[in-house]
Formats: sequence, C-alpha cells, structure tokens
Amino acid sequence: MKKIALVGTASCGKTTAFDTLAQKSSTKCVLFVPEAARLLARERPELFNHEKLLAERECLIAEKQLQQELEAESTVGCRLIVTDRCILDTYLYCAEAMGCVPGLVKEIFTRLMPSYSRFCLFDPVGIEYVEDRVRKGAADSKFRAQWHKAFLRELELHLGKVVQISGNLTERVNTVERVIMELLDID
Repeated sequence: MKKIALVGTASCGKTTAFDTLAQKSSTKCVLFVPEAARLLARERPELFNHEKLLAERECLIAEKQLQQELEAESTVGCRLIVTDRCILDTYLYCAEAMGCVPGLVKEIFTRLMPSYSRFCLFDPVGIEYVEDRVRKGAADSKFRAQWHKAFLRELELHLGKVVQISGNLTERVNTVERVIMELLDID
C-alpha cells in the first residue's frame, strides 16, 4: 500500500488540490482520506472554540487520522491512499504551538510516519489566505513562512520522500497528479 500525504501550513492549497483530485479520480484503486481536523470540527465544534481543550482536540484529531487511514488501508483493491494533511500536521502543531506533544499523538506519529510513500509539501507563497473554522488567525505571511520552515525541518528526516508543491492552484494539482501517477506506475 502506498500513501501520499498533502502537508503544509494553513491555506496553501492542500484541500483545494485534494478535492479537485478526488473529484477527477475515476479509479477505485486510489482512496482519498479527508482532513481529520475538518471532520472533527463538524462533529465537535466546541473543541475548536476553547483554548483549554487544545490537547484533547489534538489527540482526537490524531485518533481520527489513524482510524481513517486504517480503514482506507483495509479497502479491497486500494493501491494508493491520498491524505489531506496527516499526523505530521498534528505533531507539529502540538510541538510548535502548544510546546509539548501529548503521548498519544507521539505514539500515532511514530506508527504512521514510516507508512507514507511521499509527502507533498505545499508552499504558502502565492496562495491567498482564507480563514475557516479550523484555521483562525494564521493570515500573517511571517506566521505561514514560520510554519513552512517547521515542516521543512521535520521533513528533512524523510529525504527522497518529499515533493515540493508550488505555483498556482492548477500547477499544484498537476504536480500532485504526477506524483499519484508515478506511484501507480502509470505513464
């Protein structure tokens, strides 16, 4: 089973690319796993309104990510999974924003990180920030650049697995599509 994780700071085109590719896909051998935080925000909006619930929220996001990926992996005929964000996002958020990573998040991070075949790291440059109920207050370009650097630092450990994604939204989608085709061995 191969997996591609779309990762990067807030509002850099990950979900747009993910949604576009999921809609274009006509094969059942590729499964698209939506962002766990967005699903959790719909199910439990109160977790996104209280700072005191940060650790609990991030643990629930990590658990949901693991659950979704395990379900996708068990799907008959699936050869490739594409995730909108992954456990790396949750891990980095805990480390950078909270200053500590809960044990459960570390455990899931350790379990899932080796399972990704590629990380498509989206650069925030050139993409306008859009706020939603999951991401708030991250519009500052310095903030987004800081988070991009945090992803780069962590992904240095996974050399050979990282694909830099930049350009306009169409170029970003096309680059991820090429990565999908490469992993499926389709010319």
